[in-house]
Amino acid sequence: MLNKSDMHSSSMVAKVKSIFQENFSAETKGTKGTLTAEVCIWEVQKYTPEKHWIPYAGGQTAQAGMGVEVVLLDGAKKTVAKIRHFDHQGHDWKDAAEDVAGHIATYVAKH
Repeated sequence: MLNKSDMHSSSMVAKVKSIFQENFSAETKGTKGTLTAEVCIWEVQKYTPEKHWIPYAGGQTAQAGMGVEVVLLDGAKKTVAKIRHFDHQGHDWKDAAEDVAGHIATYVAKH
């Protein structure tokens, strides 16, 4: 797992890795083989209560945010898909990581 964000923390990388492993469980296996995911954190935003005053979007933008890029590889290490997703959720980057991992896992399971 790579961390290209401004927040350099080995514990954050380890936690995000475990969150993605939990979300991409054995239940998401398909019939055509197993995919491997390479994950890169490209942005982390801390909770910012000062942004609540922004009309219509303040509540969302004040939340913690995380951006992740996932490259899915097949058994021959050939790139099958590249997915980039960013979302805001909660007061902690862990909440945002859970949200992003859940969205990506749901998308991969459907397609």
